[in-house]
Amino acid sequence: MDMEEAYAKVRSSRNKMLEIYVDYFQKPLLWESLSATEQQDLRDYRQALLDWPTTLQGIYGEELPIGYGRHNPTQPSWFATKHPKGRMFS
Repeated sequence: MDMEEAYAKVRSSRNKMLEIYVDYFQKPLLWESLSATEQQDLRDYRQALLDWPTTLQGIYGEELPIGYGRHNPTQPSWFATKHPKGRMFS
């Protein structure tokens, strides 16, 4: 696997997390049910996911990002009770 393929895999993982965990709350009724703090947590988590490939490049440099999952952005703790899938990583 070369660097381009490795980061394509990272972006694919990131896109799945955005779709499953962030997009779920974009439905108006769900978004409105979140407190202002939870809404900001979700914005921050979304931005951390968007920045994740760049963050990993800073961590791994010129090395392949093997084991990149241990550097997943931290999901808000309230996902455990408010998201149907709970938290991916505790």
